[in-house]
Amino acid sequence: MPKKRRRFKVKESAFTGLTVGETSWHDWRIELLLLAELAAREDGIDRAIRLFDSIEEHTGGRFDGSMSSWREISDAAPAGLVIVRSENPAFFFGLTNALLSLFNLTVALLDGTTPGCTPAEMARLGLLIDCANSGRSRLSTRMKAVHLLLSAKSRSANEESAEAEGDARAVFATDEPNVAGSVRARWLAMRAMSRGINLDYVAAFTEVCLEMPCGEIVYTPPKRRPWPMKGLTDIADRVRLSLRKLLEDPHPTIPIDQGDVIFGSLVRIGDLLDRVLAASADDDGLAAEIFLRSLTDSIIQLRWLLLRNDDANFTKFKEHSLAQERDALERVVDELEKTGMSKEEAWSLIRRDYAELAERLGKWPELLDVVYGPWSEQSTSSMAREIDPFLAGIFQRASDASHGSWRSIEKYHLSRCSNPLHPAHHVPPSGSRRSAGIVPCITALMQCTDLLLAVYGYIGLGGDAVTRMEKAKEDLHAWIGARQSSFGTFDWDNVEE
Repeated sequence: MPKKRRRFKVKESAFTGLTVGETSWHDWRIELLLLAELAAREDGIDRAIRLFDSIEEHTGGRFDGSMSSWREISDAAPAGLVIVRSENPAFFFGLTNALLSLFNLTVALLDGTTPGCTPAEMARLGLLIDCANSGRSRLSTRMKAVHLLLSAKSRSANEESAEAEGDARAVFATDEPNVAGSVRARWLAMRAMSRGINLDYVAAFTEVCLEMPCGEIVYTPPKRRPWPMKGLTDIADRVRLSLRKLLEDPHPTIPIDQGDVIFGSLVRIGDLLDRVLAASADDDGLAAEIFLRSLTDSIIQLRWLLLRNDDANFTKFKEHSLAQERDALERVVDELEKTGMSKEEAWSLIRRDYAELAERLGKWPELLDVVYGPWSEQSTSSMAREIDPFLAGIFQRASDASHGSWRSIEKYHLSRCSNPLHPAHHVPPSGSRRSAGIVPCITALMQCTDLLLAVYGYIGLGGDAVTRMEKAKEDLHAWIGARQSSFGTFDWDNVEE
């Protein structure tokens, strides 16, 4: 018993408004997939002509290269295709056999048996579809060239056929962009004037493909981890040493609020720098970018405070957090009272925390104004632009990881589906850790060298400390410049040590 052929019919409303001009190569690729098996072969033009002649001789049909044309011929003269198959074995290899098997349109052999689809043929189907996905790929350009030739032959346009054959042979013989571009332009013009794609088949193909399981393009870790990196580790050690020496002398002559904020921030920045480098060494790109975002945030705020040089801003920076802490304690009292507890009982539970807050503040917490939102009316990104546009770029980029923007989700929390028969989409990954490369390490060190120079200038520290940090900055930029391409990319995993 022959297999029952799978037929599809979709409602016209499913593609309302779709016109030939609006259809993309992705849709046309589905109609022309039969040509991929020919386009993948160097003798594809000769085989295409042989196939056309064989179909015309044994079925009376004229194959224009599309799946719709093939189905019309298959419906009208299936017996003739058996002979066509015997004369064109290469065409029915791999992709063609797999594709026809999906729709139960497989052509029988001369002995009457119907070959099934092998795993190797399904793999080839996926491989060629993946290669043809791009409208400008070599394979898709060849498919267009074969389609132009077969379409001209199916219309008995002899002069046009000769020209199309010459173009097709040129495309198969060379990768010259002008030749490929000319064929693509001719194909687009033909598509605009000819009938559109068979929407039933596009919908059917999509339905069949979606029934097939997803796979995962497994993340491949870099050849080497981005940290430690010879040359950079020496610069990082110099930055750490400078931070440590600066913190050993807390400079008590600085006003209290300034000293608290500056040196407290420097301790935090040193800790975050270590965490960025450690996460990079662990190939934990998500953690590296989140730590980088926190590091950049602290550096921007501190450099902005130094730039403005206003003691009131330092005080405001401290008091903003303490005022919010006071507000939180008072809210606890309000909520406890709602449960029926007396005000005195409620205050007794938070009195110790309130007294500790007063001690840290150095005055009664009631004197603070509670301000909701950021401590400054100026946003951190605005501060960054005021200091250095480079900082703003780092802050914006690293914010993706901190806030869970799509770039970060796609990079660290998803993998691309490896099934080329599916529309481009993502699947949950089997592994979690992925490298962010060396960029977090470099940008963290660049920011820290600039910050330390700014702090030295603010507190009036000069001499050897400034000279050492200027040299560290110079060495860092030289190291980057020697390994970064003119396009801004950095092939860090191939750096020779």
